[in-house]
Amino acid sequence: MKQRPHPSPQRARLALQVGLTLLLILGVAGVWRFFLQEDAKPVAPASTASRPASILKDGPVAMDILPPQSTIVSFANFTEATKKLRDLIAQFPPGYSVQSGGGYWSRSPETQPVTPIQIFLPLKQAVIDLVNSLAWQDPVGTMVWAQDLPGDISASDRLGLMVLAAGAAAESQPAMAADFVQQMPADAVAAQLDRRVAQTWAQTDIPAALAWADSLSKEGAGRQHAIMAVLIAMAKTDPVEAWVIGLKYFVSDHYVSGLTSIALTWGSTDPVAAGNALASLPSSEFESGRSFAMVNDFMRSWTMRDGPGAAAWLATLPKSAFQAMAAASLSDTQQVLDEAKRTGGAIIIVGNTMMAGGKGVVRASPPTTPSNSATP
Repeated sequence: MKQRPHPSPQRARLALQVGLTLLLILGVAGVWRFFLQEDAKPVAPASTASRPASILKDGPVAMDILPPQSTIVSFANFTEATKKLRDLIAQFPPGYSVQSGGGYWSRSPETQPVTPIQIFLPLKQAVIDLVNSLAWQDPVGTMVWAQDLPGDISASDRLGLMVLAAGAAAESQPAMAADFVQQMPADAVAAQLDRRVAQTWAQTDIPAALAWADSLSKEGAGRQHAIMAVLIAMAKTDPVEAWVIGLKYFVSDHYVSGLTSIALTWGSTDPVAAGNALASLPSSEFESGRSFAMVNDFMRSWTMRDGPGAAAWLATLPKSAFQAMAAASLSDTQQVLDEAKRTGGAIIIVGNTMMAGGKGVVRASPPTTPSNSATP
C-alpha cells in the first residue's frame, strides 16, 4: 500500500497558525456573548447621592429609576407637575394651605362626618410626594420650579412649596441647595428656606451645616434660624455640645428662642442636667427678667411631664431670681393641671398663657423677688 507523504514543516506551521486563530476567534466570541448577556440584566438605579443633577424638562421618567419611597412615577416634566399640584390644592378644605401643619386624628365611626383634617392630610402628603419625586430627579430645578409657579398658586402655597423643595433638595444636594437659597434676598422667605436647608443638612453632616449657617449674613433672621435649627438637631444626640455652642450665640446675639429649644430638647431626656445648665446662666439674665420666657417654657414642659420630679429638683436650688422664676412657673403649671383634672377640660397654651376649664394663668412678666424688686 502506498504511504501518505508527510507534510512539509511549512505546511504544518501554517495549519497550526490557522487552528490557533480559529480558537482565538471562538474564545473572543464567547466572552463577548457573556458580557452582552450581563449588560442585558436589569441595572439597579443609581443612588440619590451619585446621580448628577440635571433639569429634566420633557418626557416621563421610567418607573424603575425612581426611588422606592416615591409614589409619583412620571413628573420629570415640570409642566405636568404643576397641573397635578393645582388639582391637589383645589381639593384642600377651606382655610388650609401647603403651609398648614399636619397632625394626627383617630378614625371616626362611619356614622360621623369626615373632618377637614382627615381630608387635608392625605392631600398634603401627596404634595410632599410630588415635590420629593421632582427633587430626587433635579434638586435645583425643583427649587426654581417652586419659586416660579404661576400666579394662580397663592403666595402662602408657593412659600410652603419652596420650603418643601428646599428641604427635599438638601437631602441629596445640601451644598447646592444652600448655595441657591443664599443667593436670595434676606427676607422672611429666605429665612424659612435657610432654616429648612440647615435642618435637613444637619441630619447627615452637622459640622458642615453649622459652618454654612454661621457664614450667613446677620441681616434678617435667616442666620439665626439656620444656626438654631442645626443646634436643635445636635441637641438630640449631643445636648452638652449643642448647649456650649448655643451659649456663644446667646452671648453675642441673644438667641433666646434657640437656647430655649436646646434646653427643651435636652430636658426631654435629662431634665436635671438641662435645668442645672439653665440655672448656671449669669444671674443678670434672671434679675433683669430678660430670660423669663426661657425659664417658664422649660419648667412648664418639665412639670407637665413629671411634676414631682421638677419640684424635687427645685427644692435643691438656693434662693435666687432664677429659683423664683422656676418656682412660679411650676406653681402656675400645677394649678392649671389640677383644674384640668378637676373639670376634665382641655389644657390650652398660647405663649405665656396656660388655661384649663376657662381658668388660667397669664404671667407675662417674671415674679417680683428681692433680687429684681426695687423694694428691699
